[in-house]
Amino acid sequence: MEKAVCFSAGKTWTKLKQFWFARSEMKIWVGEGEALEALPFSWLIAAWEQVCDGGIVRVEHLYIWASSAGLDQCSA
Repeated sequence: MEKAVCFSAGKTWTKLKQFWFARSEMKIWVGEGEALEALPFSWLIAAWEQVCDGGIVRVEHLYIWASSAGLDQCSA
């Protein structure tokens, strides 16, 4: 049996949205962050579901997961 992860849903959702917006297609379209891989809105929803299930989301060289502090990340 897996141990449940306790995290602040509001804080985690806000930080995940901020991460997504920094890498979103809209940001790329307006000419910011051209070197980053664009993340579609569907990525945000899928990442949220995975984080809520206690999973880890990978974006290029970053791993993202929920923690008691909100959202944590580390480089691969």
